[in-house]
Amino acid sequence: MKYLIDERSTILWEESKYYLRIRSCNKDNPIVLFLHGGCGSPDRAQVMKFQSPLAQDFTLVCWDQRGTGLAYDKREAKSLTLTKELYVEDAHNVVLYLKKRFNKTKIIIVGHSFGSVLGVWLAQKYPQDIEAYVGVGQCVDYIKNEELSYDWAYREAKRINDKTSIKILNEIGFPLGGKYSKEHQKSLMKQRAVLHKLGGATYANRKPYWQELLFHEVPIMLKEYSIFALIKYIKGLSYSPSQPLAHKNPDFLNTAKELQVPVYLLLGHHDQNCPYQLAEEWYKQLNAPTKKLVWFENSAHSPQWEESQKWNDEFKNIFIKEHNISLERATVNDAKKIWEMQATSFAKLLEKYQDFDTNPGAETLERVEEKLNQPYTYFYLIKCNGDTIGAIRIKDKKLTNAPKSISPIFILPQYRNCGYAQYAIKQAEALHGATNWVVDTILQEPNLCHFYENLGYRKTPKQKTINSNLTLIYYIK
Repeated sequence: MKYLIDERSTILWEESKYYLRIRSCNKDNPIVLFLHGGCGSPDRAQVMKFQSPLAQDFTLVCWDQRGTGLAYDKREAKSLTLTKELYVEDAHNVVLYLKKRFNKTKIIIVGHSFGSVLGVWLAQKYPQDIEAYVGVGQCVDYIKNEELSYDWAYREAKRINDKTSIKILNEIGFPLGGKYSKEHQKSLMKQRAVLHKLGGATYANRKPYWQELLFHEVPIMLKEYSIFALIKYIKGLSYSPSQPLAHKNPDFLNTAKELQVPVYLLLGHHDQNCPYQLAEEWYKQLNAPTKKLVWFENSAHSPQWEESQKWNDEFKNIFIKEHNISLERATVNDAKKIWEMQATSFAKLLEKYQDFDTNPGAETLERVEEKLNQPYTYFYLIKCNGDTIGAIRIKDKKLTNAPKSISPIFILPQYRNCGYAQYAIKQAEALHGATNWVVDTILQEPNLCHFYENLGYRKTPKQKTINSNLTLIYYIK
């Protein structure tokens, strides 16, 4: 896969530094911001390894939260207190930067583990900037979470007669009120090691935790972090969990009964790190404009990595409206509608290039009617959920070896940047054949060129000068 954007960025926003990892095949793709867990455990390496197939249709963004990974600063760690309020504002600053850079009104948020807590907090305070919230390994209540997790691990160890795990769990004791009485953080890590071994953290891979870390996680992370950066990463692992942020119980059953954004939970059905039972209970009582729960039967806490292909497919099914896009053959009775949509859709390009003889936005109603009556013209209205959002004209003489062409395709401005044009072309190719196509577009508009290239069209040497500012370039497939 060829990435148009594949960068590691350090940005300054509101006098704060933010460390981002961005990957995409098209800068017009919808934006997905991944909020990592921990707190203190950036996952850019894992996202780049397992979610990169989504870069074809989405712009993937990972962010090392303040005090973690690349963002760990030993001077800041001496004096700065990490709080819910600080983290929510940090997350919002990243959202604002992404909206401005990529010219978006809203972005998709994916929160994993602790990131699912931050994601809900963010959606609560700034719903106007969030297209949808996706929870993975959804955390709901720290106190109930720890009690349920310990109880499951103990019962599972007893069931399989794992005497070593039973001994460890007896030594650390039950986490009354969500807290272990003997060195809470160390006891927590011991319980998580047992949980991993028993399949409540990762379901399929139950190797000892140190083996998983050394032979699996570290090699993945070295693709994104230098040795020096890994040292910062390790320091962040102890800094962030010690802060008030880590102890602010979300208690979403009481504090997040309603969200003003669509909510999608993609959950492993064996998760006992953040017990799936709590997430399911929260989901059932949650009020949201749209909500959906998808189970992954061979995963625990991280289905996006344990069942990455299925997770990616489910994510695409939710956000790419291919199944909602349809083509409806237009007739001459639709001429006025097509003519009006063309004028609206091509107005800015017409103003910019003044190509009145070739721009569809300058065509007369009579010319549109003439095209609709041509025997080799197939004009389709592009429909989304029943609404007409654009149109595509196919010239297909139905002759052997005769090339087909698209002239034009357009989406109304309010429906752009959602992948609709891409899927309209795919449907047109399904109707008229996947090969032997010729298209032209504006050489001076790189986004239009990338659009066709991402659909598999190859640039040819053929060009046509329209005026001093505009040149058409031809592609084939």
